Amino acid sequence: GENRVLDPHASTSPGPRAVGRTRVATSVLAALALIAAVEAGVIAVLARALWVAPHPAIVVETAASGENVLVSSRSTEAAPLRLTVAPDLRWVQLASPSSAGVLGGKVTDTAAGTIRISSPIELKVFEQSRLLGSVPGAGLKVPAGRHDIELVNLALGYRLWQTLDVEAGQTVSIHVAPPPGWVTIDAAPWAEVSIDGQAVGRTPLGPLPLTPGEHDVTFRSPAGVTDRQRVTVRSEATIRVIGKLDR
Repeated sequence: GENRVLDPHASTSPGPRAVGRTRVATSVLAALALIAAVEAGVIAVLARALWVAPHPAIVVETAASGENVLVSSRSTEAAPLRLTVAPDLRWVQLASPSSAGVLGGKVTDTAAGTIRISSPIELKVFEQSRLLGSVPGAGLKVPAGRHDIELVNLALGYRLWQTLDVEAGQTVSIHVAPPPGWVTIDAAPWAEVSIDGQAVGRTPLGPLPLTPGEHDVTFRSPAGVTDRQRVTVRSEATIRVIGKLDR
């Protein structure tokens, strides 16, 4: 075959077309690296600004225990956060990262309703074991919605659970009529009897229904001897009262 002699000094460099492609690829990589560096710098600046920016601390205070507090970033917010100050607390502090801050204030009457209770006996009003108020007393301000309340007078043996739906701006009035208690009355010798100043007849008497609570029972014998006793009647219970006229 044909013998070829290789010249060690012959040129091995790529042609002009290969050199052009290499330069374009290098330029693209350099541009991508520059864009990445700029983006990284912007992200770093924004992160530092967010990190060092002070979060406004918003303090909501109320001097009266048991009050409602409205916390909202906007006055027209549809679902505000409500805080109920416990009876043993006098202030609440909130820290908010929101740049808009927090608007604090008492719940307006448009977000609350009133429960007004009347009763012939004194009552304590509870909701979920928390004391709301007492009867007689002022109306009870409560957030709008359903409330399961408990009315209690332990001394008179009375307890009632009541569910009320209170609308915003509405006053719900209820009258509590506890079941009566009963009293039987006797004396020796016989006597005319009055209860709370009203004559009820001659002994023996009863059982007579009376509203729960304290009552004055007065005896008067044919000889003019009187005996006055103050008795406590419990709801749905019967007590016996004996006149002491043998003086």
